Amino acid sequence: MTRPPVFPILTKRSLHDGLVTFLACDVLARNGGSGVALRSDTGTNTKTSRKERERLVRKRDIMRAARELFATKGFHDTSLDDIAREAEFGKGTIYNYFSSKEDLFFAIIEDVLEGVHAVAESAVRNTEGHAREKLAAYASGLVSYCREHCDLLRVISRGVPHIHSKEHAARVSEMRRMNNRTLKTLARPIAQDMRDGRLRAVEAEQVALLFDGALHFFLMRRVNEEGTVDSRRLNEGVSLLTTLFFDGLERK
Repeated sequence: MTRPPVFPILTKRSLHDGLVTFLACDVLARNGGSGVALRSDTGTNTKTSRKERERLVRKRDIMRAARELFATKGFHDTSLDDIAREAEFGKGTIYNYFSSKEDLFFAIIEDVLEGVHAVAESAVRNTEGHAREKLAAYASGLVSYCREHCDLLRVISRGVPHIHSKEHAARVSEMRRMNNRTLKTLARPIAQDMRDGRLRAVEAEQVALLFDGALHFFLMRRVNEEGTVDSRRLNEGVSLLTTLFFDGLERK
């Protein structure tokens, strides 16, 4: 019976605190554009008013401008005045949507985490096979989006010190909740394979956490070291990760 190896260096606490923000290396927008994927302010109601649509467009423009400036200048060296000029709005307009630069930064991350969850759901629901194939599809999806939107990795890497400050504890807690939702999605096929006897019975969410943490650490390390996204090398790496995770290193 296949036994998933254990990665003892990756603890639940260290992954949540150190790697949750790296999920934002990827905008995960399926619209083909370069903008940040935004959650709709109007929920599932598609019959929005013109005023609501205009508000959402302005919010997108502000977040797009912030993303570009954070990526090029860094979080510390970007002011709300800079963002307002880039978005071609008055500074007062920025405050209609975001209370501070930090609020804007967290909004970008939260929208990205929503996208990551969508990628996980798509991989789990639409990929044929078992946990191994579904997690491999999830990993491959993150590589593709990381290639397309690696500037977000720079945004998060440069702004990450702010994510642990006590004054933002509520936002960090919300991001952990969002990340846990993705882990629960990844855990579903793992738990099913355990019930079917394909995998030995352990805590499925812990297994999902270890896989996801190892994946994100690998991607972040490679992109930071190389400065670019080499899809071939990254795909080779995530393929190896999947093989080692499910088969282990030990010769049979």
